[in-house]
Amino acid sequence: MQTPDHKLGLALLAAVVIVAGCTDNTSDNSVTVSQTSGVEITSFSASPSSLSGGQPATLQMNIKNRGGVDAENVQARLTNPEFGSDSGLWSVEGGEWKDGFNTLRGPNPDSGQAALTRTLQWSVNAPNSNNQIDIDYDFDADLFYRYSTEASTQMSLVNTNSIEDQPTRATPAIQNTGGPIQLGVQASSPVIFTEESGGSSKSLPFCITMQNQGSGTPFIYEDSLVNGNAYRGVSSDITDRINLSVSTSSSFLEFEENNVQKELVGNPPSTCMDMNASYVSTNEGSTTAQITVEADYGYRVQDSTGITVTTGP
Repeated sequence: MQTPDHKLGLALLAAVVIVAGCTDNTSDNSVTVSQTSGVEITSFSASPSSLSGGQPATLQMNIKNRGGVDAENVQARLTNPEFGSDSGLWSVEGGEWKDGFNTLRGPNPDSGQAALTRTLQWSVNAPNSNNQIDIDYDFDADLFYRYSTEASTQMSLVNTNSIEDQPTRATPAIQNTGGPIQLGVQASSPVIFTEESGGSSKSLPFCITMQNQGSGTPFIYEDSLVNGNAYRGVSSDITDRINLSVSTSSSFLEFEENNVQKELVGNPPSTCMDMNASYVSTNEGSTTAQITVEADYGYRVQDSTGITVTTGP
């Protein structure tokens, strides 16, 4: 049998989630933190963009962390065209993978430190062939990094002797750090206890929405490691998934299965866990419990540029 609290919690799955601070206007002294971005590719270009067979070129990728936390283990990879040592293929000095930065800091409005542009470069050589027509080559690249989004909310717990005179319940607001994954909460606050409730605790659904508001693809970072090398194992089996954890310092709340791995499916994607709430006290009163929800994930963004190999030797 579902209690009124359970029915209300389940009904909130269809409600609009309140997300505080979800614009890109958080700024101080012109330093802006993006609410929906992490590391972005600001440009990806080739120089020269036209050359003859066998000649070298430089591919340059400029990146910037515009989000609210530091990015970790930033790497990039050329994925196209085919590279090799054969004279008819493009070659790339040092290989397709490019180690970037262990840590890439984002903007800091408090100190006035803006996000810095960082650069990754590849040296490539065109196929050594005498083509009869100009050939356009597309160069595709993946940028990988590890990121997290931390969201904070709070639940009120109220103890009252009056069933008639109860406070209005609503969905609590939630505050996210800037990042491509944004989190919402679907729950009912306050949790109300009365003498007629028939017990000292309640088990209620606490639901979290997870939305990818960036331009790339999230994945489980730990599952991308192959022989200790990150991102080599990124595939459809681990993409569109994140790790979620929920914690509270309150002694009146406890979450079951507070560390879960979730796929971003649904509209919006969501997951629910049991929240066990206890009486505030034996007398009338109230307290507020702080709750932290953290999403941990790898993230991939893609870009492309082009080089034309002209006719003749």
